[in-house]
Amino acid sequence: MRILSHFFLKNMVSFKTANALKSAGFHQPEKQYGQFWYDSQGNTWVIGRVGINQDSPLIARMMNNTRWEWLRDTEGFMFAPTATEILPYLNQPLNHSDTWFFFTGSEKKYTNACEACAKRYLDLF
Repeated sequence: MRILSHFFLKNMVSFKTANALKSAGFHQPEKQYGQFWYDSQGNTWVIGRVGINQDSPLIARMMNNTRWEWLRDTEGFMFAPTATEILPYLNQPLNHSDTWFFFTGSEKKYTNACEACAKRYLDLF
């Protein structure tokens, strides 16, 4: 489970970055299957479904827990977007070389494409 959690956490923004994105006005979409969200305490939640059909009710689970819960009070939740979910809001493409991600003109390099995209969004907005 720890390896899987590490994989997901490297493919979404950190709690601190999600908070900054929300404060900067980044889109907070409706909860959907497969998304990751943080609660106000910084816990990571994954959105799932009760069944395999598209109209199955949504459920959620904290990443460090094995119990699924009905998706109910999500007040204060912050969307934890992936790079793919941030890129449409940017006006400059992401350049990459091997596993290092960065933006043209930036000296800081990132190993997490989500954080690099979020930084660019925050620089723009």
